[in-house]
Amino acid sequence: MLGPLRRYLRKQVGRPWDQVWSEITHTLDSRSLTGQHIFDHIRWEVEQDAWIGEDGCLYHKRRWGTIELTSGLYVHPVTRLLYYKPDRRLGFRGGPFLNARAALAAFGLSASTAEEIRRHRVDGLRVWEHQDCGWFIHTYHNVPEQIIRVITRSDGRDVPIYSSARLERVATKQASRKEIRDARALLQRDPLAGP
Repeated sequence: MLGPLRRYLRKQVGRPWDQVWSEITHTLDSRSLTGQHIFDHIRWEVEQDAWIGEDGCLYHKRRWGTIELTSGLYVHPVTRLLYYKPDRRLGFRGGPFLNARAALAAFGLSASTAEEIRRHRVDGLRVWEHQDCGWFIHTYHNVPEQIIRVITRSDGRDVPIYSSARLERVATKQASRKEIRDARALLQRDPLAGP
């Protein structure tokens, strides 16, 4: 019974979680028993409150305490994109594809096939893209969250509404021969290969 729900959620990897959640809530009625049941399963399947610890690892809270998030679907605490971390013991074969697709989605690039993913290489805040006429370098910068508007509640308190932090493209140029030579190891690496 949960198979279709899990497949749907995995297909949403790389998309903003707020958009996915909005689509789900518009489709399902949370007032019905069935809707409540499905929402409970979604909350169980997707870790929505993960955070990055001082050591750079992802953590989440369980009844018995705080533990490292080692597998499953989760909402990235900074980008708010839906990610999937495969269980290493199970060796999920789609893991590299989903991870590469999620990495490109963080830059606003959608890739639905392995060929589209293999056209790109991520290098920090730069994305290399191979086209018929050569390699192009897209440079991005971090845009922090900003206040979009302020809503005044009925009790008189102001509630700020923030945009999510994101990456924004600032420049695109064709790579020179020297840049390609210097980045040869990066450009020859397959983004879908395992670590």
